Amino acid sequence: MEALRKHSPGVSIVAEEGHREPGSGAATWFVDPVDGTGAFVDGMAYWGPTICLVDEDGPLVGATLFPRMKEFWYARRGEGAWRDGHRLRVPARTTLRANDAFLVPSRFHNLPAVPWKGKVRALGSTAAHLALVAGGGPIGTVIGGGWRMWDVGAGSLMVTEAGRTIVDINGEVYHPKTDRGHAFIAGDAHAIESFLPMIRAAQPTK
Repeated sequence: MEALRKHSPGVSIVAEEGHREPGSGAATWFVDPVDGTGAFVDGMAYWGPTICLVDEDGPLVGATLFPRMKEFWYARRGEGAWRDGHRLRVPARTTLRANDAFLVPSRFHNLPAVPWKGKVRALGSTAAHLALVAGGGPIGTVIGGGWRMWDVGAGSLMVTEAGRTIVDINGEVYHPKTDRGHAFIAGDAHAIESFLPMIRAAQPTK
């Protein structure tokens, strides 16, 4: 918080742990001191602080650090995304493979069966799921509803700056600023097109 006040005086700050600091402009810093707390407690690898600056058009800059992995991921709107100084740019895919993995929420198994022929994994960190998709490893990720901007701001910016896609579960263009809290899918456009009907079919009915 001291660093944010020093480098961007007057900008609002909202942190997951309850800190609220109003500012004078339209932009706001959103801070999660440790995304993936459960993964940290369980001794897993992906957890760490994530932060993003959001203006009237959505996430402007964002960064995530995974201390145990010694990885630093960051992005700036319109300028690109990086991991440890290496530019992220993921080429589009036209085919799917049996080893392609979707990263999913930890309680994904509670949904009815999803007939995805590839793999699914849950790492316990929304920020990690988005960053890794931006890095080009997993083919995509499902982000469940109820998220807050400090969870997805940095990672969603990385995904789009790396050349991948974000849509809601109806396949419509998704914008974290206006679609706050709704479930979405991020990743390779071709994979999302294949995965979306399975997710919609698995949604519980009232």
